[in-house]
Amino acid sequence: MMFRQVSLVRCKILSAAKCYGVANQSWLPHHCHHHYSTTIEDDSHKTPGQPPKTYDPATYCLSFDPLEESTIMDVLNTATSQHLATYGIGKGMANRLLKYREKIGGFQELSQLLEVDGLGIRGAEGVCKCLLQCCGSAGVSEGMSSSSLLQSDMADLKMLIGQKRLVKPQLSDAILKTVEHFVALHVTAGFLSWVLCGADGQIHSLATHTLLTANSRFDALRIHEKVLSVTQEIPEADLYVWEDRANHGQLAKAPLGTVMVALQLAQIRGMLMALLGSSMEKRQNGSQSRLLFLKDSVVPKLFRLKMGGDRLSGLGVADQLIDGQQVVEWLSPVILEPEVYKVYFSEAAADRRYMAAAVLVAVAFREVVLSKNSAALRMLSQ
Repeated sequence: MMFRQVSLVRCKILSAAKCYGVANQSWLPHHCHHHYSTTIEDDSHKTPGQPPKTYDPATYCLSFDPLEESTIMDVLNTATSQHLATYGIGKGMANRLLKYREKIGGFQELSQLLEVDGLGIRGAEGVCKCLLQCCGSAGVSEGMSSSSLLQSDMADLKMLIGQKRLVKPQLSDAILKTVEHFVALHVTAGFLSWVLCGADGQIHSLATHTLLTANSRFDALRIHEKVLSVTQEIPEADLYVWEDRANHGQLAKAPLGTVMVALQLAQIRGMLMALLGSSMEKRQNGSQSRLLFLKDSVVPKLFRLKMGGDRLSGLGVADQLIDGQQVVEWLSPVILEPEVYKVYFSEAAADRRYMAAAVLVAVAFREVVLSKNSAALRMLSQ
């Protein structure tokens, strides 16, 4: 009897020692008690003397479905160290994740977790499970499955498009699913730039046209003729999108030159709306208008072009996008037709900035409205 009691006490001491050893590894996720290594033991199939099975991190695939993988990637590419702490990721591991994310410019594949120093296969799986368990769980009943939680979280993000009126007029999902190509526009009194983009995000063509110069006469007929000729150069598409930036402030207190430019721009925009709306109605047999306005806060917020109350130029960001770089963590490198790169960079920087503005509108609209990129939507919800 005494021998059995001693053995029982010894087992409890060993068990407590193991738990203490795991709990005091600061890099472990707080909610996931696993032994993190690339060696996985399965006692049910193990024979005496047989070494544990070892998995190669270079070829091992983490087993999560596409919806789970998308959610994990969104969190990994947007979370701060404080966010990761709320998900149960220890400070040491959070710092390693963020350092590696900065090094590679953002996670592109879930398997890149296996390359983080000190993580390993079980560590990567544990991090993923912690993120899934915590993501979107606030205020949801415990009886819901993780899949239901993810779907609920995504549904809340998608509602942003309607609640914050990110685009108007609103189009139904049924219409948006039929979109194959759209044109993003950037219009000033002097220039009109357009970008033809596919629903898959590929940029097919772009151009900038001069509308008015300093010597142009303020003649409605001449302006209409110029706008009409430029409109005929714009490719046909399912949607035409531009930023809703028609607020010119208090023109009564503005200099005469500012008032004239504002009036010219308003006139040009009105003509464009009439001409594009008319051509679309003919092609679509009277179906609802597909000339859309993207809220003017979307682009600066997504691409961090806001400093205080001022909006920064997006030329540098667009240049990097066209050059194939990843400039923000929520966006994969943009795909281009070969000619696009040449046309874009053939413009002088002073004129290219108009084309750059249209590029950013195209990317923002595609990610937020068409593909409903959850990471981008989360940025807009903050």
